[in-house]
Amino acid sequence: MSGGVVDVYPPGLDGDKQYYVHLETRIGIHGKPERCVNADEDGCGGIGSCIHCDICKSYGSTLKNFVQIYKGDSPAQCTREGMPPGTYDDLSLRICLPTKQDLLPFLDQNSSRAEQLWDIFVSSRARSGEIPLVIAARIFDRPINHLSKRELNDALHGSKEGMIGCHWIYATISQN
Repeated sequence: MSGGVVDVYPPGLDGDKQYYVHLETRIGIHGKPERCVNADEDGCGGIGSCIHCDICKSYGSTLKNFVQIYKGDSPAQCTREGMPPGTYDDLSLRICLPTKQDLLPFLDQNSSRAEQLWDIFVSSRARSGEIPLVIAARIFDRPINHLSKRELNDALHGSKEGMIGCHWIYATISQN
């Protein structure tokens, strides 16, 4: 898997900084952002429209490690040198969605009730067994995990302070 052409502008990406990604997840193009569920105590990770902190760090948990930057076919190595300015043709942003089995325990600890909740969710949002999904991945070079809802909304849609990139992903999840 390789990405398209990516221009990294001066001064480049600082290897000593932490980078944060806000994944806004919507069911359908006109859907509202899904709420974030199961973020940790620091406001990082989770499922839904959540903030993923320090994307260079590997969390080791399948439910927190949704966002990775790839160079060629391997995860990009974050180094103290960072990424110098230039044009790259082998970078990509990989968003890994959880499986149904990953999500069920978050719906309810009782597996039977979790399956019922899943069926209600799918029947209310899916058409022909398919769920349209829209994800906006916004990358920041400053911490955004402790912002108030108003401040985060301004960072995402208003001032965009600290936002260094944005990528929209349109997908269809099949139930078959």
